[in-house]
Amino acid sequence: MEARRVQPGEAGQKLLRYLHKVLPEAPESFLYKMLRKKNIVLAGHGKCSGAEVLSAGDEVKFFLSAETFEKFGGKAEGGAISQEAAAPDGILRFAQDDREEDSEKGKEFSFGSCHSEERSDEESREALQKHNVLVLYEDEDFFFVSKPPGLLVQGDRSGEESLAGLLLELSEAGSTTKWAPMHRLDRNTSGLVLCGKTVRGQQFLANVLKERTVRKEYLALVRGHLPKEGSFRAWHRKNAKTNTVQIFDREMPGAVPIETIFTELARAGAYSLVRAELVTGRSHQIRAHLAHLGCPILGDAKYGGLDARFPKVHSQLLHAERVIFQIEGWTEDAERAFARLAGKAFTAPVPESMKGVLDQIGFRRKDEGK
Repeated sequence: MEARRVQPGEAGQKLLRYLHKVLPEAPESFLYKMLRKKNIVLAGHGKCSGAEVLSAGDEVKFFLSAETFEKFGGKAEGGAISQEAAAPDGILRFAQDDREEDSEKGKEFSFGSCHSEERSDEESREALQKHNVLVLYEDEDFFFVSKPPGLLVQGDRSGEESLAGLLLELSEAGSTTKWAPMHRLDRNTSGLVLCGKTVRGQQFLANVLKERTVRKEYLALVRGHLPKEGSFRAWHRKNAKTNTVQIFDREMPGAVPIETIFTELARAGAYSLVRAELVTGRSHQIRAHLAHLGCPILGDAKYGGLDARFPKVHSQLLHAERVIFQIEGWTEDAERAFARLAGKAFTAPVPESMKGVLDQIGFRRKDEGK
């Protein structure tokens, strides 16, 4: 028999989901059978259905042989948890909030690169610094960071380091819940990424992103000037084979409606600094929509072509600058548990590479004063 104590970061998830993390290769039918036969029990409860919500300190008992544990990918108490099992509770796919990234809707969560030798917490935080990841906010449930251009949020087949992989090494040893980013940015888009450390933190972020009770603002340095300011509606169609999208002014076969709010913050010669706010969230929405309006983002060759060229700029100058938590639409439980975030704004500083181009062109933002 093996007994496991539920850690604070694991609380809030259903028993069945917890079991999938402990025994990642076990079929669901096997887990249900073990619950019915009381070979897996939650101390203090009778026969469990798997729908029981775990609390910190709960004890889960496994009356299983060591061979059975090994067969289904389980580890001894305190051992490593597989990367698949470590995905956020109930969120094996990224929250579909916005998709300014190079991936398909609903693509499964991936942690990417992960070192075989465990790092200390200090070494893991030094690794974040080494990759120019700036920590903006941290508490017991959340970890908000600003990522630089060039760093993947989640891993891909290249095996390159990713933010998700770096966070995995900061997670609490032995816990089935791993720190994880709750949305994505393109590799070459810089800025703020919201990450969850605990089940309840991940569930909260997933919900507010889905319900759009967080306001997310981006900065884009573009060639050209907006025809107007405010809300722009269009139609968006993605080509999965080429990983590109097309924007249309009217409904087209296979296209879906989109809406983006654009505001010009400053102008210098042929260039504009634009704030973008996503009302809908589709792949490459900001990049493709601005290009469609005749204002391609500098460095975005995919959508701007030759018009996006600028000396020594090789990737889009798009920055996820600010996130504002708007309490409207929150549940009463969320208001009580996360009142510390209500109405709060978190800002990621503009990266030096983008500042250099702004200075070179001669910009001075309106909101910086005179």
